[in-house]
Amino acid sequence: MRGEEILNLVREFTGNDGVTGYSDINDAYETLCRRAGTWVVRVRDEGSLTFLDDKTEYDLPMELIRRFESVWIKDNADFQEWRKLTEATEDRFEKQVLGNRNEDATDDKDAPRYYRLQGGESNQLQVTPTPDGTYPGRLVYMGNPTPIDRQGVPVLPESYHRTMAKLAASRWLERQPDDGNVAKGQRLHRQVQETYLGLAFDTAPDRTGVSRPRQRIMR
Repeated sequence: MRGEEILNLVREFTGNDGVTGYSDINDAYETLCRRAGTWVVRVRDEGSLTFLDDKTEYDLPMELIRRFESVWIKDNADFQEWRKLTEATEDRFEKQVLGNRNEDATDDKDAPRYYRLQGGESNQLQVTPTPDGTYPGRLVYMGNPTPIDRQGVPVLPESYHRTMAKLAASRWLERQPDDGNVAKGQRLHRQVQETYLGLAFDTAPDRTGVSRPRQRIMR
C-alpha cells in the first residue's frame, strides 16, 4: 500500500477528508517499526556518492547512516559491474597513496580501489588511487527506513498498513478540541495497542548469516 492509500485510510478513520500531510503517518510508522524491531534496515544507497575525476574526498550522508558497512564502485567497462572497495588501515592507505605518486609529486590516476574513513568537523570518505573519471558509487549501511510520502511504501507487511493508518488517525483525533473526536481517537489507539504483541512476534528471524561487526567511532 502506498502512502497516498494510507492517507486515504486515515481520512476514513477520522471521518475528515481534509486531513493532509504525512507527519502523523510517519510518527505511526516509526512506532510500529520499533515495536517490530525493523526500524533499522540495510540500505544500498546509489544516490549519495559519485566518484569524480581528480577528487579523492567525499562527504558521507551521516544523517542517514546508523552503521557503515561498505563502499562499491561501478566500472565503466562494457559489463558495468560493481566492485567492492577495500577498507585500508591508516598505514596501508598511506602506502597505497605513495605507491601511486610520481617523482614530480603528481599522482597516477585510475578507478579507486581502497578507501578509509575520516572524522573531524565532517565525516568523509577518502579513496585511492585518485579517480581518472566519473564513476557511480554505492554505499551500503544500516539506516532507518525512508519516510513515507505519497508514493512511498512501508517496509512493514501490508497487513499492518491499516494499523499504521489507525494509529495516525488516533493521534490526529486526539489533538482535536471536540470530546467526541478525542474519545474516537482513544478507541482507535486501544485497537492498535491490541496488535502490538502480534506485531512483535510476527517478524521473521534473521537467517542471512550476515556478520554485523560493531561500527568503530570516527574521531
